Amino acid sequence: MAAYQHILVALNLDEDSRALLDKAVERARIDNAKLTLLHVNMQLNQLYSDMIAMDLAEIKQQLAEQSIAELDLLMAEIDYPLIEHRIVCGEMPESILTSARSLEVDLIIAGHHHGLWSYFHTTAKKLLNQAPCDLLIVPITNH
Repeated sequence: MAAYQHILVALNLDEDSRALLDKAVERARIDNAKLTLLHVNMQLNQLYSDMIAMDLAEIKQQLAEQSIAELDLLMAEIDYPLIEHRIVCGEMPESILTSARSLEVDLIIAGHHHGLWSYFHTTAKKLLNQAPCDLLIVPITNH
């Protein structure tokens, strides 16, 4: 098996992010691969379509700043030199797939929560069917 050159890890920035990130760093170390952390902020205009008076631009900016701060904290805890982060605003899994293509990664790592909601709507299933590269889905157990 050829070594991976560029790994993209999709993070929700929740309590499970660290375990997923540890697995991604472990894989990146094995291959001496570049590692990109990706967080997707959902499209707020779709979540709040009935609330016209809201200043969505300001809310998006606040969410982006919060996401950057959380990613910076995660990155500070990791001793790995070939790492960067990206935050995009969009839909899952399309934003992950678009980022994977534009960055020309050869491995996507994502988590998958087991449960009733994920049975009906799963990003993992869509990634599996459309990924332009290898895909590692890490099961996340609910605590």
